[in-house]
Amino acid sequence: MNQKSIITNDLYDLSASPAIRAVLIIVTLFAGQVVHAATPVTLWWAQSGGAAFDTASDWSTVSSGTGSKANWASGDIADFNNSSYYGTTAVTLTNDQSVGGLIFDNTGTTSLLSSNGTSHNITLNNANGINITVNAGAGAVTIGSSANPLALIDNNNAVSIKNNSSSLLTIGANITAGNSVGGSPITLGTTSSGGIIISGIISGGQTGNGQSINVNSSGSGTVSILGKNTDTSVLALSSANTGIVTMGTTGTWTGSGVQVNGGTLLLGASGQLPSAGTMSMSGGGTLSLGGAGTTTARFAESTGALTLTGNSVIDFGSLSQTGTASLTFNGINNKNGSTLFVYNYVSGNTTTKLYDTLASDANISLKNIAFYSGIGTGFLGTAVFGSNSQLIVALPEPSVVLSAFLLLGALLYTQRALISRYLTTIMGLCHSVFCVWK
Repeated sequence: MNQKSIITNDLYDLSASPAIRAVLIIVTLFAGQVVHAATPVTLWWAQSGGAAFDTASDWSTVSSGTGSKANWASGDIADFNNSSYYGTTAVTLTNDQSVGGLIFDNTGTTSLLSSNGTSHNITLNNANGINITVNAGAGAVTIGSSANPLALIDNNNAVSIKNNSSSLLTIGANITAGNSVGGSPITLGTTSSGGIIISGIISGGQTGNGQSINVNSSGSGTVSILGKNTDTSVLALSSANTGIVTMGTTGTWTGSGVQVNGGTLLLGASGQLPSAGTMSMSGGGTLSLGGAGTTTARFAESTGALTLTGNSVIDFGSLSQTGTASLTFNGINNKNGSTLFVYNYVSGNTTTKLYDTLASDANISLKNIAFYSGIGTGFLGTAVFGSNSQLIVALPEPSVVLSAFLLLGALLYTQRALISRYLTTIMGLCHSVFCVWK
């Protein structure tokens, strides 16, 4: 029997003294209010155009936005799903707020910004999990900007930021991730063609090697992490992720590591991976130096040890890029039989370079590193250490070498008559020169 039922039974026990029953009535009423307060209430935006988030008359208890108005209470869920006022909606915060969720269905554009350039906090506070969701059919959504800053603060709850629309979700707000040990990460994802852009700074992070950001996209929309992030833990692309995560040319991750277990992590500049962090790859995940679609110049990137727990891909990017691309790991561990496929590799050690700087690396399996000139096409061979003990290069397979000799032999055979004439002419010239000299 739970505590509430015990209190209720005692309350209706007529043999109890009036004083005890009075105390129980007060306790029961207080408990009921606490339970109610702990349950988030969904409120719908009830204004057209711009208005203040903090004003009671701007919210309704019904989805049409008409009818009863309601005071905003800490932990409530804000739903911008007001069929009576679809269109451009500009919502401003004049105070810090605690929300249990943010839902966007407005077919016009929706912006949630601070007022007068003063930064305000939105604390994501719901023990049942927080959803920031842009539903299918919604227009573009902006949360915070450099001119009207906001801060999203994860109060150690499970937070999901999902874009299910074909429009763009832009988060200019700074994000503070939860810091509890083993806590839930912030999950980002797209299910349609609409992307997510995070231009604010992600800070905080869990103690140890926990995940702060976990990307799980099934749509074609790109997740862009473009800030100079100071988070101390892990950026992870989940094994279920099939989408692209880009760092653009400005994003950096300085945490304890990066995990690419599915989809593609697309880099666009040097220094975007944590230089002292670790990296793990599996599930067909791809790390691409493809320039993030914004640059034609190749660049250098380096990070800590790479561990493979499944077949994975490193893509040096488009062959139309200029300059030299290099990728350096402080150790490569693929001895469990996982294959590292290296795409868009240029033989000759001048354009694309792969390094393992760990001296006498006992965990690397060179035979399980395969080089290709294209994306899975144009096999060049497996790996060997090159001119030094750190540079890893492609060693042509015996069949490739044999094919080259056979091709050369066929060429010589087909041109044997021409070659014979050249040799005869050269020998005649030599004989003439020898006779003159004599």
